[in-house]
Amino acid sequence: MCVFVGLGEGVEAFAALHEASQLFPENSSLHLVAAQLLHSNNQLFEAEREYLLAIAARPSDPAWFALARLYVAERRYDDAVRCVEESIKYAQAPYDRLRSLGQLYLTMNQPQRALQTFQRADRVSPYHDDSRNLGRIFNARLAEGKARAYGALQDLPHAVVQQELAVSFTPEDRAAWLALAEFYQAQGNQAQAAAARQRASALPLDSLEAVSPATQPR
Repeated sequence: MCVFVGLGEGVEAFAALHEASQLFPENSSLHLVAAQLLHSNNQLFEAEREYLLAIAARPSDPAWFALARLYVAERRYDDAVRCVEESIKYAQAPYDRLRSLGQLYLTMNQPQRALQTFQRADRVSPYHDDSRNLGRIFNARLAEGKARAYGALQDLPHAVVQQELAVSFTPEDRAAWLALAEFYQAQGNQAQAAAARQRASALPLDSLEAVSPATQPR
C-alpha cells in the first residue's frame, strides 16, 4: 500500500485509499498510509485522524512516532511526548526513540529531563564499544544531545566532554566540530575553539551524510 505515498497530491492516491478504507475499515496499514499521504500534503487535521484510526486498529511504533512528528510540527509538544513514550513500547530500537524523546525535551527547554532521557537511551543501547558505522553515529548523536543538555544547564565542563566524545565518534562531521568550537569559546578557550573551527573548515558541508544512513534521524 505504501506505493500510494509516492503519488503526492494526485487525486488517484486519495481516491484509491478512500475506496480501500471503505472495503477494509479495520486495516491499520491503510489508515497509516492515508495519514502519511495527508501529512506529506500538510493536511494535518485529516492526517491526525488517520493516525489515530491506525493506532486504534493496531498500535505500532511507526504510527505513534509519526503522530508525534505531526504534533511537533504543530508545536503540541506535550502530546508529542506522550506519543513517543507510546512508540517506545513497540519499538525495535527503543534506544533511538529515547534519544528522540531527549531531543524533544531539549526543544521544550527541559534540559534536565532531556539529560535523564539520554542516559536512559545510553543504558539500553546495544552500541557500547561498537565501532561499526551505525553504532558510532548513534553514539555521536547521543553525546551531542547530552552536550546540548549540559550546555543548557550551564555545565560547560561536562558539555565539552560530551561534544569531544561526539567528534571522536564522527570526526567527519563538520557541524559537530563547530559545536565543539562554540563550547570551547564559551569556556574562554580561544586556541582550542580556533583549532576546532579549522578542523571544521577542512570538511565538506555534507561530510557526515556521506557515511550516515539516509533513514537515520538526527
